[in-house]
Amino acid sequence: MEVSKTHVNDRILQFYRNVFADTGIIFDYASRECDLNAIQWRMLTMIQMMPEVTIGDLSRISQMNKGNCSTMCKDLERQGYLVRSRNRQDERIVCLTLTDKGCCLIENLARNMEQAAERTFGLDSQRKLEELFLYMAQVEEVMHALAQSCRDSEEE
Repeated sequence: MEVSKTHVNDRILQFYRNVFADTGIIFDYASRECDLNAIQWRMLTMIQMMPEVTIGDLSRISQMNKGNCSTMCKDLERQGYLVRSRNRQDERIVCLTLTDKGCCLIENLARNMEQAAERTFGLDSQRKLEELFLYMAQVEEVMHALAQSCRDSEEE
């Protein structure tokens, strides 16, 4: 099968739309017991995964405007899920840390995701998840290579 440039573009966009929409539904399901949306949950998860993360870092990673990212973090702080603190060397930099309440929430959300996976895949869930993670790693590798190629071409 010959793949045209238009087909590559359309297929990548379709994949992104489908994965993004389904991920939102999964995150909404996992966070049904709290008042968080998928973006807030993703932000808390990124904060957990990255010690010493700043609003600027979070903004870049999530491709979100810094102002919107800051507003969302203020809201998450008001809810008790994270703490914002100014960097001592540069007060313009705001560092983010999960609170104990935020850590517990992430653990509960992860448990909800695991239960959904077990219901979906049944007794074979461990093997199916291992396969899924392998395929996800392959997609990540290809997407990373495409992104790097795009960055490299911008630098030329």
